[in-house]
Order: sequence, then C-alpha cells, then structure tokens
Amino acid sequence: MFSGDRINKKIEKIGLVIDYLRENEDAFTSFEKWQIIRTLETDYIGLGTHNHICLQIYDELGILPDSINPYKAFSNIVNQEFDIKDKHIIEIGGGKIPSLAKRISLMQDKGTITVYDPNLYIKEEYSNIKLIKKKFSLMNNVSSADILIGLLPCGSSSTIIKSAIKYNKDFMIALCDSHDNLDGFDAYDEDLDWPDNFIEKSKDLVEKNNMGKLKIKYLKEIGDIYPIIYNDRG
Repeated sequence: MFSGDRINKKIEKIGLVIDYLRENEDAFTSFEKWQIIRTLETDYIGLGTHNHICLQIYDELGILPDSINPYKAFSNIVNQEFDIKDKHIIEIGGGKIPSLAKRISLMQDKGTITVYDPNLYIKEEYSNIKLIKKKFSLMNNVSSADILIGLLPCGSSSTIIKSAIKYNKDFMIALCDSHDNLDGFDAYDEDLDWPDNFIEKSKDLVEKNNMGKLKIKYLKEIGDIYPIIYNDRG
C-alpha cells in the first residue's frame, strides 16, 4: 500500500520530467520519450534500468539521489586517481545530456572537458565544456588531452583503450553489460567471459606499452556491478 506522501512525491517527480520533456521536445525521439515514460511508470531508476536517458534527466532536474548517482560517483573516482583540476579530459559516449561533464567541470580550475556523442543535445554553451555531436573514432587526434574517460561507453570501450595507447594518454572506463567486438585486440580467451576478457586484453596492452599497470575499482554501492578500469603509472 502506497502512503499519501510517496504518491505525492511520485506525482511531483512525474510532473517535473513531463515539463522537462515539453521544454526540450526536440531533443528526444518518439521512442526515447516512450522509454522515459515507461521508466516513470515503474517508479524505478538506477543503473539497472536500460534507459540511461532517465538518469541524465533526473540528474539535470536535481532529483537523482546521491546513493545511485553514477555521475557524482564516477567523477569523484576520476578526480581521486588523476587530480583533474588542471587536466584536459575527453569523454567518449557522453549520452544525450552532458551530466558527467558538468560534474567534472565543477572540479576543474584551468582544466577542460570535451564530450563526444552523436546523440548529444546541445542546448547551451559552457566555459570549459566543449560538446561535439559526433561519434569518437581512432581518427580523432587526442594529443592535447591528458585523460580519456567513458562512463558506460559500451561499444566505444576498445576505441578508448586503443586511442589512449596510440597517444600514450591515461584513461578510465566504467564498463557496462555490452561491448564492441574488440577489433584489433588479441583473440578472445574462450575460458573468460565479458568483462574478464576485455580486462585481460587491456591489461596486456597497458603493460606492453609502458603505461603502468591496469587497476580496477567498483561502484557496487550505486548498483553498478561492472568494473571501472584505468591505468596507474605510479
């Protein structure tokens, strides 16, 4: 049985999201709107949901609890490991709304962050955030960057690794439950499952290219069961 207070909070939350969709109607496809409404109906939001757009909208509206906020948690880890206040960062696969980039920009003084994603909704300009509405590829020159990052970039995970190695850049990736075909990596080890296979191949490449050691962290406290991998030159 739902309490009156819980029902009122849910109604308020739905109202905020509906208002946001109306104000930014051109940002979302019909299918994306359907996904968002469906997620609202279930009254569940978190990394377990397939609809990450909802996470970004909730964060944009300030109604995403810290306990399940991947943008806050991941930006904190990036900062802890790389001290990003003066670093130039490239985020690959930023999604519809640059939620992670906004969090990171608040931690920076002279640093900048550039976001690549073909689905980006560019509504406003930021002083130290550059938004590029394109898919990141190995053709992109990242020589001026310090760190490459990706929060659940899925199909772009190996591209981040290969670009970081090509330009000898640090990287951090929060892996997700799907991936690309690891083109250019060594053949799969049939005894390992994803993401163990990806981690093993990445570890070999990091060490082979003198980029330190591959380290692993987790964000299980916010519901993310998949690892975060990064190189540590210490």
